[in-house]
Amino acid sequence: MCALVLQKDLDYWQIDELILEPCCALKYYPEIEICVKEQKGEQQAKKKEAQRLEDENFGLSLIGKLRTFLWNLMEYPETSKYAQIMAFTSLGIVLISTFTFVLGTFPELQREEETGFPSDFPWAVFLMNIVDNIAICFFIIEYLIRFICAPRKLQSLNWRPTGFSYNGESWKDCLQSLIYTLNQAYKELGLLMLLVGVAVLTFSSLVYFAEKDNPLGAWSFLDSFWWGLMTLTTVGYGDLSPSTFPGKLIGVLQVTTKNRLWRNEVAYKKNDREQKKRREMETLMRDNLLNILTVPGSPINCYVLSAESIAHGFHK
Repeated sequence: MCALVLQKDLDYWQIDELILEPCCALKYYPEIEICVKEQKGEQQAKKKEAQRLEDENFGLSLIGKLRTFLWNLMEYPETSKYAQIMAFTSLGIVLISTFTFVLGTFPELQREEETGFPSDFPWAVFLMNIVDNIAICFFIIEYLIRFICAPRKLQSLNWRPTGFSYNGESWKDCLQSLIYTLNQAYKELGLLMLLVGVAVLTFSSLVYFAEKDNPLGAWSFLDSFWWGLMTLTTVGYGDLSPSTFPGKLIGVLQVTTKNRLWRNEVAYKKNDREQKKRREMETLMRDNLLNILTVPGSPINCYVLSAESIAHGFHK
């Protein structure tokens, strides 16, 4: 049964919520809190939507209609086919410009004024320059249209040309979700970072003493730390590997420890979650029982008072 429906029934029959049995209260109160949070979230979403519609109402004049069309074209791809074409075009230009940027990092495709040597593929450099100029012009025009048509100019300054409809509110919601997640799991994350840090420092120190006198190439402590971090958190970068027998043995031990470390961390999280849930249930049952005992006229309260009076008379 829905907790809100039960709450309405209790209000209709004028039944106090505090006289619920503890087993029922354990299900009733958490569901009420969830429903209240969902209702608040829906109300806030409706207010934001109403505020957005009010801000984006540019009027029925020719300029207002043109501004509405351009704003929907840039901001809401779901409003029309033209807006979808615009969104895919912007996304395609972003991908192409990113690809040309990656290609431009290769020495063979860099400009002559950057390297001092003629490029091996001058036609490719010329094409990449054209693509970069087209992308820059496209994003400048898109940004100007967004800024001119935006209902709130300051919020439009938060936009970045990445092919998606970024705005201040979406960034705010994502940031709030991230902060809420970190706030809920900061203890587990802190413990995980502590265990990883201790393990990395321990094995880095061991492999440093094992490889510092290596004739093939001595390791510094920074090299050992980098090797330990990559080996513990990934499958290894591959640029460094122990060559001595003690170093190889330490590497095997670290890989074995890595598997046990992550497995124990998962088990700890599960155990901590169960203990937290058990403590919340015990607290809720205790509070509900105290509330029941303090309600005048409740059966349990009358029973307790009667028992106290009988015990008091017996002692007399």
